Amino acid sequence: MKFNKLALLLFIPPLLSSCSRQSNLVKIFISSFKDVDINALKAEFNSNIFSIEASYSEPNSFYYPFQYNTAREKDYDLFVLRDEEFLKARINEIFIEFNEKSLSYFHSDSYTFYEQNNIKYAIKLNDKNYKINKFITFEESHDYYIGIAKKSKNCGEFSIYSNVTSLLAFNFLDLLITTYE
Repeated sequence: MKFNKLALLLFIPPLLSSCSRQSNLVKIFISSFKDVDINALKAEFNSNIFSIEASYSEPNSFYYPFQYNTAREKDYDLFVLRDEEFLKARINEIFIEFNEKSLSYFHSDSYTFYEQNNIKYAIKLNDKNYKINKFITFEESHDYYIGIAKKSKNCGEFSIYSNVTSLLAFNFLDLLITTYE
């Protein structure tokens, strides 16, 4: 009996610490035509504020739909997609709307957006020199956008989940779309 209690006491601290380490986890899915250096992305942006899980897939890959849907099902926070992927998506069901309230979480409001029915859903990446751009290979004649998923557990009141208070998705996106001088 003493052994079981001791084993339980030894098991609880690692379990609790692993839960606390995940509280700053931000997940990003990137659509790109070349390998994305996930390690470089993590090295650039991992900190005591953010722990990053990143996935990427080539848009023309046979596995792309599976990888994209898996990222959506795993409640990824941010998605980088090219214009054609946005056209295929039920964007109003998947991404939060960038409006006056949601844009108040960013340092700048001079973005170009992906819009549908006059509603802004994602920020265009390839027209400015954003920090995230060095990790993405843009295909010529296509625009790339980044948006926050409604299934994110890090987008506060904009999440489809109730009682979500974390704003890590906004904080991380704000960092990613900071421009180089």
